Amino acid sequence: MINKNAEKKRMGRKKIDIKLIENKNNLQVTFSKRRNGLSRKAFDLCIKYGTSIAILAFSPAGRPYPFAHPDIDSIIHRFIRTHNNEEPSNVHYPHVHNPLMDEYSRLVKELEEEKKLSLALAQRKKMPNSGGSGFWWDAEVGSLGSHELTSWVESVERLRENVAKRVGEVQKGSNQVEVGAPSSSPPLVDSDTINLAPLPESIDFLEHYQF
Repeated sequence: MINKNAEKKRMGRKKIDIKLIENKNNLQVTFSKRRNGLSRKAFDLCIKYGTSIAILAFSPAGRPYPFAHPDIDSIIHRFIRTHNNEEPSNVHYPHVHNPLMDEYSRLVKELEEEKKLSLALAQRKKMPNSGGSGFWWDAEVGSLGSHELTSWVESVERLRENVAKRVGEVQKGSNQVEVGAPSSSPPLVDSDTINLAPLPESIDFLEHYQF
């Protein structure tokens, strides 16, 4: 009898042989994925360490795909001048502060937080006691982080604005009924029963939670 546990223990990370992919479709798909990942990693290095990087990748069909930061001309000229001894080899290129890079880093962090929030909601949907709705407004507020809670409050405010807008549209449509036409059905929306109380300010709302 084969021991399944022993078989599972032998299954681990396998070494992938570096060889040419013969299937042209698989080769093109792999190139596209690796090219995007390579450019993203290179740009992250430029932001984190203030360095200059130039990459020239060729597709299986021979089409060039360049990447450079800050630009490929300045990097090539610097390379040529260095090898022609026009500049000393110990030249230090100071990091130039770029507000766009700071904005990019901030957006990347926010994107990661949004991914974590989406993953938490997806996992909550699979829980037996979650009701199976999986809607973001059903999230357990007490388990959300500071940024996630702020996003949740902003989403609730947008939802309230959309509901109020839709109520106005429905009310306006019901008021355009032809004058004198008999109607035995009640109005679609009773404005006397609608009470959209304003939400508390986000800052005051977040003060109730400790992180």
